[in-house]
Amino acid sequence: MVLLLNNKRRVGFTLIELLVIIGIIGTLALIAGWQYKRTLNSQTLTNEALKISNIIQRERYKSIEQGTRRGIEFLSPDTMRIFRVNADLSLNYETREVLGKDFTFGNGGITIPLPLINAVPDQDGIMFGRGDRCEFNPNGMAVEEGAIIFTSKKFGTAAIVVSPTGIVNAYKWVNNAWAEVR
Repeated sequence: MVLLLNNKRRVGFTLIELLVIIGIIGTLALIAGWQYKRTLNSQTLTNEALKISNIIQRERYKSIEQGTRRGIEFLSPDTMRIFRVNADLSLNYETREVLGKDFTFGNGGITIPLPLINAVPDQDGIMFGRGDRCEFNPNGMAVEEGAIIFTSKKFGTAAIVVSPTGIVNAYKWVNNAWAEVR
């Protein structure tokens, strides 16, 4: 840190010392950037899970409010259609919703039982007894329990589980286990 030139004392850092400091700062910045990206990806997955959960909950509340059967039909790879069941049991489709960019319905290679229903997901990741749709009766009860799994290579895998009582829970796959999303 101290240089002697012509018997004059100079104070400062050597080039090696500066390069070591720059290397340490660069390494810390790299670690912080990686951690930030990881947190951002996790938040994106959480937001998508909550978005789908909210759509399903909204249709449950509408079925109670309107006294009609309502639901969501899941169309691979990334589209949902909201429907109302008419008196003659035909479906009246109202709107379409699309998964966020980079997400598709599917099991993402996960072959372990889903939380609450202990069912292993099929390939398309949509598991309800009546095909690929979640339906609620006028009392807000699910016609059949089931689950929807969606995945992204970039963000990970999440599941929405609908219980027979109509309760909707969102989960994401973290460290080889399902964790509830809140």
